[in-house]
Amino acid sequence: MEANKSEEFNDILAKEMSDLYFDMFQIYKYINKDEVQLAVKIEKDFVKKFLINLYKEIYHVNYIITDNDLENFILYLCDHKMLPFTRDELKSYLKRTLGLDLSNQDDLSKATEIYTLLSKGFFDKIQKYLTEYSLNDSSTNSTEAEVIEIKNDLKESEELFNTGRLNESFLIKYVSIEKMVKLIYFKLFGKKLKFNNENKIDDIICQIEDEREKNIVDHNRFRYWKNIRNRVSHENFKLNNEQAEKGKDFFNEFSNNLKKTISNSLEKIIFDENDFNKLKQTINDLTLGLIEPKKLKEVIINSRFRLLEELLDFFSFQKAGEEFAKESEIPDPCSVKELKEKDELLQELGNRIDKIFNKLKDKQNE
Repeated sequence: MEANKSEEFNDILAKEMSDLYFDMFQIYKYINKDEVQLAVKIEKDFVKKFLINLYKEIYHVNYIITDNDLENFILYLCDHKMLPFTRDELKSYLKRTLGLDLSNQDDLSKATEIYTLLSKGFFDKIQKYLTEYSLNDSSTNSTEAEVIEIKNDLKESEELFNTGRLNESFLIKYVSIEKMVKLIYFKLFGKKLKFNNENKIDDIICQIEDEREKNIVDHNRFRYWKNIRNRVSHENFKLNNEQAEKGKDFFNEFSNNLKKTISNSLEKIIFDENDFNKLKQTINDLTLGLIEPKKLKEVIINSRFRLLEELLDFFSFQKAGEEFAKESEIPDPCSVKELKEKDELLQELGNRIDKIFNKLKDKQNE
């Protein structure tokens, strides 16, 4: 069976990156505590373990991987540009890490040097490769095309308004709002849709508001201007200057709220309540001795994998928000307070995890 450079392969690669992320964290922690031997032990197996796990995931095997297997695997990966390394580069990473001397417990500078090599060289290059793949896939290209189309619509609407073609400007502005709603819905729910009797824009907006837990429009005012749009489109209703100005102001306000919805989606990805609750429960279970430490590691790795996967998909969505948003926004004091509280919670969880690991280590040394 051959491994193909495809979305499936990159999903496997992203999953393996979550393990690398955890190992990088462990190495960093041990170096900061001057526990050089523990850091070097992880560094020594870092690249080989990654390649073996990748091999097993791709070929769906569970037998012992030989050095000859790894040699051929490295050639295949590099020749088919499935990793961002040449043959010599990948072999060099493998050789330098396997050649580390575990008996030299005091060489902090060497452990730090290898950590820098693995984090800034090996790990960062693969992470960048995955990011570029995400930004260049078909869904991202589709998103960017939609962003350009909406920007052009908004520009055309403004030009038509300034030249007195009020009805045309109004209709194009409304269409741009529909396109923005569709784009946000797709990014939140992963579904493309068309507005019809089954998918009314009012209902779609309500779904977005429920998901974001925040109102983005006054629905009574929206229904009023939607009815005006229908009259303009189907009954040849002519807008006067006052109506056109008010309609423009309403849709600009609505448009700005939609822009914020795009630009502020990152917080929901990072501060996932389910992840926080599961992590807190797992820490409590570990403290009470109900689970093994490896269960906590599994929960942390799964959380990081989810975060990495959603962040890769978010990059294109965030780019869309940045393209739309030209004006400076004043931070919502409530949002700032919530972020501060969540940051404090992260610090508390980090401290608790560190204390638990130290207690476990002390017990093992007794």
